[in-house]
Amino acid sequence: MKTFSRTKCYRQKCLLGCLLPFLFLLLACPPLEARVRRRLTIRSDPPGALVYIDDQEIGI
Repeated sequence: MKTFSRTKCYRQKCLLGCLLPFLFLLLACPPLEARVRRRLTIRSDPPGALVYIDDQEIGI
C-alpha cells in the first residue's frame, strides 16, 4: 500500500491549480496556426497545358 505525504499532495494540488487555467486557455483558444487559402488563375498558351507549382503537377 502506498501512502502520500501531505507535502506531496499539496504539490500535486498546487501544480494542478496552476496548470488548469493555462490548459483551459489553450483548449478554448482557436488554433494559432495560420490557415491561408489561395486561389490561382492560370491562362496558358496553348490551352490545356500542364501546370506545375513547386515541382508538383497540379492539373491541366
